[in-house]
Amino acid sequence: MLQLAWHKLKERIRVSLRFSILSIMTTLLLTTSAIVLWFSTKAAYDSTLDYANKFITASSNQAAERFKYYLSPLTNIPQVTDSILQHQMLKLHDRSQTLAYFTTTLVAYQGLEGIYYGDIHGNFHLLNRLDDGSLYELDIVRKNKQLVSATQGWLDAKGKTLFSKAAMPTPTDPSTRYWFKHAKNMRPHTFFWSKAQFANNGRRLAARDGITAILPITDANNNVTGAFCVDVLSDAIEHFFATLPLPKDSVLLVYNNAGEILWHFVEGQPKFAKEAAYTLPAVAKLLNSKESKFDHTFDFRINLTQYLAVVQSLTFAKTQSPWFLAIISPVDSLVQNIRINLFRALLLAVCATLLGLLSAMYFSDSISNPVNKLVRDSNLICALELEAVQYQPSIIKEIDNMGRAFINMKNALSSFRYYMPVDLVRQLVESGQIAHIDGDKRQITVMFSDIRSFTDIAEKLAPEDLMQYLSNYFQCVSSALIRWQGTIDKYIGDSVMCFWGAPKDDAEQAVHACAAILEIKKELAKLSKTWVSQKQPVAFTRFGINTGMAVVGNVGSNERLNYTAIGDTVNLASRLESINKMYGTEVAVSEATYTLVKHQFKFRLIDHVRVKGKDQATYFYELLDEAHPLWAEVDKYNAMFKIGFVNYVQGKWPEAIKAFEELLSEFKEDNLTPIFLARCQNFIKKPPEKWEGIWDYAIK
Repeated sequence: MLQLAWHKLKERIRVSLRFSILSIMTTLLLTTSAIVLWFSTKAAYDSTLDYANKFITASSNQAAERFKYYLSPLTNIPQVTDSILQHQMLKLHDRSQTLAYFTTTLVAYQGLEGIYYGDIHGNFHLLNRLDDGSLYELDIVRKNKQLVSATQGWLDAKGKTLFSKAAMPTPTDPSTRYWFKHAKNMRPHTFFWSKAQFANNGRRLAARDGITAILPITDANNNVTGAFCVDVLSDAIEHFFATLPLPKDSVLLVYNNAGEILWHFVEGQPKFAKEAAYTLPAVAKLLNSKESKFDHTFDFRINLTQYLAVVQSLTFAKTQSPWFLAIISPVDSLVQNIRINLFRALLLAVCATLLGLLSAMYFSDSISNPVNKLVRDSNLICALELEAVQYQPSIIKEIDNMGRAFINMKNALSSFRYYMPVDLVRQLVESGQIAHIDGDKRQITVMFSDIRSFTDIAEKLAPEDLMQYLSNYFQCVSSALIRWQGTIDKYIGDSVMCFWGAPKDDAEQAVHACAAILEIKKELAKLSKTWVSQKQPVAFTRFGINTGMAVVGNVGSNERLNYTAIGDTVNLASRLESINKMYGTEVAVSEATYTLVKHQFKFRLIDHVRVKGKDQATYFYELLDEAHPLWAEVDKYNAMFKIGFVNYVQGKWPEAIKAFEELLSEFKEDNLTPIFLARCQNFIKKPPEKWEGIWDYAIK
């Protein structure tokens, strides 16, 4: 009993969308604020620590990628040089080849400081970039450790030689330099990075830190005979480290496999000596731990301070000694700003709740009003009153999308109407059913049309011109058919099939069909003038019309349906259209159609025929328009033709010939009378075995 009462109560209660939205928004705002306040306090530490981890990892990735990019010449150039030397494409003892190769490399890689080569015999070739961008060359040639020549030269920034002169030879043997000593201890075809300081030698303004890539040069027995080196300044690296958005007191280190610090930077503090970096507790703990030698993220504590550390290797292919980049940050520095922002967020949540309560009414109207319009539009669409459906933008994305969807549905249905009869579309929408294969038998009037000698026309026009030509033609034909309530079934090449009486009943279907054809002929006459002015061929159209019972409905498969008509009525209309060419007529109308409209239009009898596929013969007539030569005297013509035709049907060939000759003398331009004269004359010579007054056609 109570359940029944509750159901009745629910049926009576109707709450407006505006009230519902307002209630829901208020409840959601209050509930959300309470949940946010509770969970934000509980999860503050975990979320901030997670953020800190991601932040420091992102900073480490950025620093590592930039560092690898900056050092890429130290990888690419030694590898390329090693490959060139292996293929004997470069002779380092040849000054011209070496200078050309060094110059090309320095010009291509603007970040390089210099390139040089030395061997065990004391030969040395160097090309350095000066502070003004120009290049300085030094070439020293020795034989058996004795000086042969010393040349220095200057080149512009693009590598063009400016001038050269003899140079004071350096007393230092290249084989005694640190880079050569490194090369002696290296495997063939590998290279080594070394932190270096490029001293002030009179060509630079000041000494600078940098990195040297060392490639050992070996003989056929893999004995080291020389060293090829590339220098890169580290100014840009140190500047980049200073621009990274690191938390306060964070330490950034670059160190080698031996734990030697190559670069260091502490956020928020002035630069200090490398030796002092070793004394930082967090740095010392990292370098003395196993975690410093492989890529990963971890945290550790020193006393009460917790640190996050990220380590990434900077190893490149064929390097013997890997370098590492590490960022160490105190957790308190990472999460301090987040904790402040969290507190601010809590205050904003409270304010947002209050503001939400005030704005809920506005938003409820913003939702309910467009929804109400969409309801009205849906009713209009169901009635296929598509022109009244107009797009109204909404600030709410989903409702705006729904409004656009309604417009798309309107456009789809509008397009759908071009492919199916609008009355059929309306029936489907109103019934709420899905189109399926079905059909019903009803009386319809069917029309077929075809352009005479269309193949000749198509051969005279370019494809694109032909498409435009047909479009203009079909527009002319279709407009008249639709105005006279015709249902256009299909376009078949240059032909059109149309019928009246389905899907909507039409008591005047035969009248409408004949009226539509007369209008088409009138409009085509106007279009022909345009074709003539454009020097295009003129289209002459033949029509066939028949009225009778046919099956009308959806025909096809589960994937594709076509609303059409099938049956003998349709076939006869098609045959009548084709039979025009035999008589030189334009509009062939069956006896069934003629009987319905003979008092409303002008006709002339054509023949009594039996078409292919049918046992029953039919009379057919030609529908005349005002432009037809017989229009004014059709009654006189019909009376005279009837005399000849009756004798023709009765097999009285001489009498028929006499009547047809009199008719032809009166109507000299008639193209039908000569056909019957020829038949009668042939029948006199060779009478038919069985004459029924019916002419049989085997063509379709």
